[in-house]
Amino acid sequence: MANFYNSLLSLGKKTILIFDNADDKYGNFNDSKLAKYFPMSLAKHHLQQGYKDPYIIVTTRKELFLHRFDSTRIQMQPFATRKALQLCKTSLKSYKNATMREQERLIPEMKRLCSCLRNYPLAVQQAIAYLNEMMEKVDIDDFIEKYKKNVKVYEDKESQVGYSYTLATMFGLNVGLIGKADSAIEMMYILSFCKAEGTGIGLFYMLYEKAIANEAAAKLENFNLLAVSDAKKIFVHRVVQKVVRDLVLGSIELIEVVLMAAFVDEGCGKFPILETLKENNQHIDSPNCELNKIFLQHWELIQTNKLAASAVMMIGLCRLEAFRWKAVFGKKNWEDACSVLERTCFHAITQNYDCFPKEVENFVKKLTEQDANKGLILCSFISIALESLDDESKWTKDLKRVRKKFQA
Repeated sequence: MANFYNSLLSLGKKTILIFDNADDKYGNFNDSKLAKYFPMSLAKHHLQQGYKDPYIIVTTRKELFLHRFDSTRIQMQPFATRKALQLCKTSLKSYKNATMREQERLIPEMKRLCSCLRNYPLAVQQAIAYLNEMMEKVDIDDFIEKYKKNVKVYEDKESQVGYSYTLATMFGLNVGLIGKADSAIEMMYILSFCKAEGTGIGLFYMLYEKAIANEAAAKLENFNLLAVSDAKKIFVHRVVQKVVRDLVLGSIELIEVVLMAAFVDEGCGKFPILETLKENNQHIDSPNCELNKIFLQHWELIQTNKLAASAVMMIGLCRLEAFRWKAVFGKKNWEDACSVLERTCFHAITQNYDCFPKEVENFVKKLTEQDANKGLILCSFISIALESLDDESKWTKDLKRVRKKFQA
């Protein structure tokens, strides 16, 4: 970096360096990963060489991040009422399609809407999208009443409802409109743990048919919850991400939705959604995550079907192809086992895969070691299988090896 700055500043011209979205997780700038990219340590050398100091612009949500510098800080403000109102005039269908007299009647209502949303641009855009979708059923005053009813949850927590709570309320209203079980909302839950900029929509083609994934993304874009580029890259506002992520982390049910998607195997033991989540945040496998609770719930569920439980242990402990149980124990028994497995994070078995993410393998090994009876269950199924197998295939040999291990 030093060479880069020296060559840039030695030109002797005015230079502007822009650090956009400098949202480092560390409050102390000196300890942050970003510190090395700032030329402040080179300032004295630059002056000695006759270089002109660069102008540095930093955009960040962390005000503490800038306290190290003797700098001018500009606090970004919401839209002025005039600008927020203009946004409504140019985007709200009920206004654009109205007569001049009706437009005059709508202006006070739109002002109340903007005031209610504190003139936050993204919140106003999302409200407009909601109203456009519900144009025949909900007018502006109806929406304001609905918004106030929902935002009260946050008003009870904070004396002043800020940007995050405003967007959280809007997201709740949009979930109600789109549908909690809709694939678009599930996509939003998963995206809240992905990188904010440039997640490929192809990541979701494993979860849904291509047309359904594209339709879900288009629906979310229509509600101003994300943007999709021509290159099929998804961009989500960081504040929206945080709002949705906080919602997910506050609900075991929603964490389960994300994890079920994370454990979809693309083949050859690859779990790209899980890897994407782990790369971009620390929530999925952090001690504070509800991951273990979900595993325990799913572990208890599969115990209701001994064939399903033995299949999980086959893969989790030995990486053996448990789907071969179908040929040994019959189609009907295997389908019954799969009906249980499909409701858990162990559902990759039903797609004929022979391994889990290491998080699942470690969990299965730990629980099996804690309960000797689980190993005996696996041994009994292996014994039954071996009675019907008279070949000396690798799989048969592996079964014998596993039985011997657990019998010991």
